[in-house]
Amino acid sequence: MLLLQRVAFLFILNIICSGNCQRNSNNVFPILRLVAVRQIEVSSPQTSGILEFEQKGRWYRFCNEGWTERESYVACGQLGFPNTVSKEQRASYGFDSSIRIKNVKCEGHESWITQCEHESATIRNYCYSGRPVVVSCLQPTSTPTFGIRLKAGAFTGEGRVQILSGSRWMSICGNGWHLKTANVACRQLGFGTGRESFTGTKFGQGHGKIWISNVTCNGDEKNLNKCAYNNVDADESCSHNNVAGVSCFVPDVNHGKKIRIIDGFDERSGRIAVQVKEGVWGSICSDHWTLSEASVACRQLGLGFALGAIQDVWYWTASSEHLETVMTKVRCKGNENALSECDYQTNSNTYFLNCGTRLRFTTEYVGVSCVQALPDLHLDVGALQESFTLDIIPLQELECAVSENCFAPSAYDPSNAASLRNLLRFTTSIWNRGTADFSPWQSPSEWQYHECHQHYHSMEEFLHYDILSTDTHQRVAEGHKVSFCLADTICDSGISPRYNCSNISQNPIQAISVGCADIYYLYYDCQWIDLTDVSSGTYVVKITINPLELVSESDFDNNEVICEMEYTGLSASVRNCRVPDDLM
Repeated sequence: MLLLQRVAFLFILNIICSGNCQRNSNNVFPILRLVAVRQIEVSSPQTSGILEFEQKGRWYRFCNEGWTERESYVACGQLGFPNTVSKEQRASYGFDSSIRIKNVKCEGHESWITQCEHESATIRNYCYSGRPVVVSCLQPTSTPTFGIRLKAGAFTGEGRVQILSGSRWMSICGNGWHLKTANVACRQLGFGTGRESFTGTKFGQGHGKIWISNVTCNGDEKNLNKCAYNNVDADESCSHNNVAGVSCFVPDVNHGKKIRIIDGFDERSGRIAVQVKEGVWGSICSDHWTLSEASVACRQLGLGFALGAIQDVWYWTASSEHLETVMTKVRCKGNENALSECDYQTNSNTYFLNCGTRLRFTTEYVGVSCVQALPDLHLDVGALQESFTLDIIPLQELECAVSENCFAPSAYDPSNAASLRNLLRFTTSIWNRGTADFSPWQSPSEWQYHECHQHYHSMEEFLHYDILSTDTHQRVAEGHKVSFCLADTICDSGISPRYNCSNISQNPIQAISVGCADIYYLYYDCQWIDLTDVSSGTYVVKITINPLELVSESDFDNNEVICEMEYTGLSASVRNCRVPDDLM
């Protein structure tokens, strides 16, 4: 009997998913949607209505016989909602010929509805009530969820899982991590159930402490704290090469139907066209088109991360399709799901759609280049804190650094040419913990050759250093680092360096490989902050990687490190270095 039930289950699953179904690894599930029972109940996202599934481009329904809140709980989870709402609803009377599934029985821990027991509704095994299932789901909240978050995911509802312990965000070891546990994490985050669970480095490596391992949930707990788990100290196999991640079901708000890529080299790169109202498509003005806006566009398109925000797309305007500017002054935070959630202006809310100036020499249209993988730079905080030292040295001995503008303004006064400079030196080890190599955004032909150092500078500013007052956080001193020469100085075990700076003038290739670090030692030029004009006192040291955000990363939030400094004029003591994003 059990064998027959399993054969029937697989047969029905094959029928349901023989058309347009999503497949993630070994996970197979049909696409669901809710159709409003009455026209006045239409909303975005649709939270209640008749439950339907797609098969070969057509939509079919479930029989309501035996359907309970437990089945609605699973269905709402697959639709991207954290819970169901107890609300009695019925579809119209009469036999519904589109019903194809009946007798659905769920236990409540399932990730999608076809994991539950169910039967095919046929002519001989028909739905006696003739009525389809109607469900009501809990409206997702926009309030940030306390105690859990996702990092480095390209789309809403995916990424590395981090949980709050005390005031610090920590990762979860991937050992024992499975889909039932992902269900709990996703619902706790305010999404639906888990589409897929991940271990390893799907979303890159994390940093800091890994708190727990072997998290085991039944799948219906309210949060991960209710599940069984082990202290990570007892599991020596845990590392940032094996951390827990998820991809959650999220509500469908039909954003993808209002944006498209045209005139591109491929399906991931091209000019952006948007629909601002029914039947009206056009282009976006390139004023203030940055990586934040491009990231939202790529997410809305379902194409992953934004590799770049392209403002000059004259080579992508081969067609005359949608050339009229219909959207301008777009400003996004970067975490929105669609451009319509950002601030912008259209022809409908401004009399004259101003775009650029009369002196514009490039096209006003914007484009994107979307990718599935990006680098993620992170500073070795421990090595940084141990390296701080105050060095007092004559300005005359630092000729190369003078030409790179690495000192306080007073150093460039001719009367101070023989002055002593108080330099706070330190070593920065910048690791690439992402899923793609970190490369300069400019092509080698645009790099600047530095005659004094005999090498190319591939980035205008790779690191920026600040000394801030503790009360107002006003800048009292600063420094910067052009990319001395991006290279794989050291790498994790098992990874071979691929980029180095030897003969760089003959072969200008610079980058940081995944799993490798570029180290700028404290004795390098410009690896300091000039404190000569800073008064004695307590200050904040802030170091920012990729400060202009010209090179796209999967997570910019971990690019900043701050420390506390006591400065006497003759000595400097630096302590308590940390990544602010790691703290609540």
